[in-house]
Amino acid sequence: MLHRLSIFLRPGLGIVLLLLALRLLPLAFLRLSLLLALLLGAIMVMNTTLMTVLERQSEFALLVAVGWPGWQIARLVIGQALLLGLLGASLGLPLGLLAAELAPRLLGVSALVDPSVSIGALALALGVALSTGVLGSLYPAWRVTRLQPAAALG
Repeated sequence: MLHRLSIFLRPGLGIVLLLLALRLLPLAFLRLSLLLALLLGAIMVMNTTLMTVLERQSEFALLVAVGWPGWQIARLVIGQALLLGLLGASLGLPLGLLAAELAPRLLGVSALVDPSVSIGALALALGVALSTGVLGSLYPAWRVTRLQPAAALG
């Protein structure tokens, strides 16, 4: 047991490891927070898409009855979720840019903080919004492909 703790008994090395851990901990917390936000966003998109699929169940059953293959109906559901993600990004990105510009002025820290957003960051945000839409629509799309037209129309 003592040989495991000997790394902390060496002068300086334990302090360096502690400082490294304290420096990396906020970054790990930020990544965990971002992952949790993305997961919750995907669940919200899934819930919205699933409610849409359940409300339009008879329409999808009619499409199955006239011969649409399951992959085509799934593509329709995923396309609708992509459109929802694009709409959310088109509203959220300008509002986020506006908030990034106004917040330092309103808080009185504009001399300390200079918000700058690159085109790459905007493209990444758009990609995250669209991929969240796709991930959130996979289960509803799968569910609509398992639809039995006779049960849904009857």
